Amino acid sequence: MKRLSLLIFLFIACITPSFAQQKSKAVRDLERQRKQALEAVQKTEKQLKNVQSTRTKKQELEKLLATKVKQQQQVVSILDKEIKTLDIEIDSLAVVALNLKNQEEQRKKAYERSVIALQQKKNNTDKFLFILSSKDFDQAMRRIRFVSDYASAHNKAARELNDTRKAIEATQNNIQSNKHNKSKLLVARERERKKLEAEKVATGKEVASLKGQEKNLQQQKKKYEQQAAALNRKIEQQIAWEIAEAERKARENNKKGTETRKAVTKGGYAMTAEERKLSGNFASNKGNLLIPVSGPYTIISHFGVQQHKQATKVQTNNSGIDISVPKGTKVRAVFEGTVTSIFVLSGYNNSIIVRHGNYLTVYANVINIQVKKGQRVKTGQTLGTVATNEGSTVLHFQLWYERTKQNPELWIR
Repeated sequence: MKRLSLLIFLFIACITPSFAQQKSKAVRDLERQRKQALEAVQKTEKQLKNVQSTRTKKQELEKLLATKVKQQQQVVSILDKEIKTLDIEIDSLAVVALNLKNQEEQRKKAYERSVIALQQKKNNTDKFLFILSSKDFDQAMRRIRFVSDYASAHNKAARELNDTRKAIEATQNNIQSNKHNKSKLLVARERERKKLEAEKVATGKEVASLKGQEKNLQQQKKKYEQQAAALNRKIEQQIAWEIAEAERKARENNKKGTETRKAVTKGGYAMTAEERKLSGNFASNKGNLLIPVSGPYTIISHFGVQQHKQATKVQTNNSGIDISVPKGTKVRAVFEGTVTSIFVLSGYNNSIIVRHGNYLTVYANVINIQVKKGQRVKTGQTLGTVATNEGSTVLHFQLWYERTKQNPELWIR
């Protein structure tokens, strides 16, 4: 029983300093995870600020908001684990402290017995008399060893009692330290939970706002598509009418035996010799045509299917290009030709079609028209002024070959 008690004491004495001197590996690992999670939150916050200043990344903003909430939840979860781990360690240390208390009581009794036994010896002379009263030398040696062992046992009991009390003190200090850490973690967890709730509310508002913007953009897209479809129908109708009119004139000329009109493509526009020459000149200037506006400009929407700048889920299909310019910018003909149509459509104000043989250019969203239908225009001649709508001044420009839309950016310089 004494040997078992000694082994327990040695085990406790070995583990107690590690508790007193440093935090457990489990707690350190959780602290490291919490630190990494907080760093991830801070990193995401930086990305969030960058994205908030960029209108073209609304969808990315929504994803980052969701990511931040998840990371904040991870911080709270790790704090919960840290608190549970400290609770376990506090309970373990309490068991250690109880065992040490029991050992202290046993050692106090042993020490008391040794003190009482020593007090029963009146003075050091008693020890000498005890030894000198031996019958023979062997008995004297045995009594000397007995007295020495007795004194050693007394000293050992005193040392063990002192060591036990120190171990109890160190264990209690460690318990207090863990309780203090637990209190701080509870405060941190409450703070992170409140922060998380605030983030959830803010994120919900942001997401709702983004969805509202997305919905508005979808509605705008539908409206613009309808307007663009109306413009294209009008252009196609005008082209069809001009082709039919050219065919009619060709038939009349054939009957009269005058100038021959001829289409270079099946079902295309029947051109006169002059128009064929103009068409050839136009084609030879591919990549070198004038920009259809005077002064500075920015192409804000390109030809074909384009991603909307404010929402990744919204796409537009542009039949031409959209050119943003300063207010009051003039519209000019990209090449010489004849004005064949001027018409008004919702969303585009006035639109002008100029024919260049079997090529056509379309200028939409024009005011202050300075040409008329049937007028011959020169390269660079002013056609009108770009209209300003809701604070933006944008010219919509298209280029057609017969009945087929072309990418204007491949033609202008």
